[in-house]
Amino acid sequence: MKTIRLAIVDDQELVRKGFKLIISSFIDMAVAFEAKSGRDLLLKLKALTPLQLPHIILLDLSMEDMDGVETAKILSKSYPNIHVVILSMHYSPAIVNLMISLNACAYFKKNTNSTELEKGLRKIADKGNYFTEEVYEMIRKGTVDHSKAKKQVKNEDLLTERERQVLDLICQEYETKEIAEMLDLGMRTIETHRRNLLVKTKARNMAGIVIYAISNNLYNPSKSNKISKLI
Repeated sequence: MKTIRLAIVDDQELVRKGFKLIISSFIDMAVAFEAKSGRDLLLKLKALTPLQLPHIILLDLSMEDMDGVETAKILSKSYPNIHVVILSMHYSPAIVNLMISLNACAYFKKNTNSTELEKGLRKIADKGNYFTEEVYEMIRKGTVDHSKAKKQVKNEDLLTERERQVLDLICQEYETKEIAEMLDLGMRTIETHRRNLLVKTKARNMAGIVIYAISNNLYNPSKSNKISKLI
C-alpha cells in the first residue's frame, strides 16, 4: 500500500505539531510538511515535483497571512488533484456551506478524535470525500443552504432512471467496477453516467453529487440496503 502524504496548514504551531504527532502514528501515512499560512503552503507546493505533492492538505480557515478561504480557491484551480480538508474549531452550517463552495472534500473540528481522523483520511485518500455524522445531519436536516444547487437543477426528472440507479450506488460508495457488475453494464458506460451526473447536478466532484442527492431527497441512507460508508 502506498503512503498517504499529507500537509498541515495552520498558523498555530501547537495545532500543527499535534496533528503531525497523531497522523505519524497511523500506518501508511506521513506528514510531508507543515505550513504556517496559505502563502507559505503555496511556496512549498511550488518547490515540489508532481510526484512529491501531498495527497491531502489539512487547511485551517482562520490564518492571518492568506487565510484558508483564499488558499482553498487557489488550490482548487492550481492543484485540483489534491484533496483539501477544512479544519475549524466548530461545526456549523455556514462552514459546511463554505466547504462545499470551496470544493473541499471534508470538514473536521480541530478536536476530532484520532479514530475519526484516521477513518476520514483513509476514506478521502480512497474515495475522495468524507462526511462526519455531524456534517451529514446538517445536510439531511436541510440546515445547509443548497439554494444554488436547487436552482441549477430544478427537476430531478432531468436524471434518467439509469442515472438515478448509478447515483444511488455512488451514494452507497460502490466503486465503478462494482456498479458495472451490479447493473450488468460496462465500466465505460458507468463512467459516462458519472460524468453526466456531474454535469446535470453542477457538482465538481463525487462529494458534491452525494450532497446534491441527499439535499434533494434522491438518497436516504436509512432506507438503503447498504449502510453508507460516507458517514
